[in-house]
Amino acid sequence: MTNRLLDRAHPELVITLDIDSSSLQDVGLPFWNQAIDDLKPQGSESSSILYFKKGSAIESMEAMVSALSLADETTKQQMSFDMVFIDADKNNYKNYYELALQLLRPGGVIAMDNMLWKGRVVHFDSSLWSADNPMTPEERANYADDNRTKSLHELNEFVHNDPRVSMCLLPLGDGILLATKL
Repeated sequence: MTNRLLDRAHPELVITLDIDSSSLQDVGLPFWNQAIDDLKPQGSESSSILYFKKGSAIESMEAMVSALSLADETTKQQMSFDMVFIDADKNNYKNYYELALQLLRPGGVIAMDNMLWKGRVVHFDSSLWSADNPMTPEERANYADDNRTKSLHELNEFVHNDPRVSMCLLPLGDGILLATKL
């Protein structure tokens, strides 16, 4: 997640939430450090800060939402996020989306990765999930339309119909959904 404080005396801030720190340390941190070096004016110190929080992203986001709810309007504006990038456990994407909306400023963007899910979301067969389907859960699990596919398919439809955002689904990589908070 990124957070640009509106008071320019404050630094740019990137907060990353992950259950496992190895991906940040092994992959992300070298790229982050290189980006800071490439973007800062020559001879200046960077004001960017990377904050890594290990643990449940849901719990961390809930704590941020709770803290924001107690703040006055000026502080809320200063502490709201410009962008939230979601690439996590697919069955919880809707929970991340709802929490991200509460953390975003108007005009802020939520970007969600893997929203086409290897093309499975496009070819999703909702009849697999009806109560009338004679397939057992084990048989369904062997089918391309697993629970993650179902969750992502439903979230695509939900965001498409969500009046709180304007959205587009980009067919880049495994699909990136962009939702701008209105």
